[in-house]
Amino acid sequence: MNVRRTLLTSGITMLMLHVTPGPLLAQHVHGAATLDIGIEGKAGQATLRASGEDVYGFERAPRTPAERAKQEAALKLLREQGATLIRFQPALGCSVTTERAQVVSSRGGHDEVEARYRIACRQAPAGKPMTFGVSQAFRGIETLTVQLVSDTAQTSRKIVRDRGTVTP
Repeated sequence: MNVRRTLLTSGITMLMLHVTPGPLLAQHVHGAATLDIGIEGKAGQATLRASGEDVYGFERAPRTPAERAKQEAALKLLREQGATLIRFQPALGCSVTTERAQVVSSRGGHDEVEARYRIACRQAPAGKPMTFGVSQAFRGIETLTVQLVSDTAQTSRKIVRDRGTVTP
């Protein structure tokens, strides 16, 4: 394996493992979510993180049947609509499938939501801008901070209300 490939794989792995349990989860900012994306060739992974408040309206365990239903509906959307949240150009033939979407509780009752996706494309997305539908799906999320590492790019960009692109 050549050095470039090893460094790229290590960088993508480190980006995808960026989740740190404990106090860091309690430091989330309302109205803001993060999306870490790693792409190598035609395949990749993405991890979306946001506060429960921004995803389903509260950040603690649900207390009523209505709150349980609201939380489940939001998690179902995360599980079933990955391709509407992370959008590639149709000609690339990309699929975004969910590995998991769950509530991650932290100390102090500030729940975070985390969704992990696998990306598979017929054509490599290098040089082709991606767009997002996170704010459209979850009105509480105004700003999406996207960090992308690919075999052709490394970038970080703030996307406000789904306006803007990131290019691998």
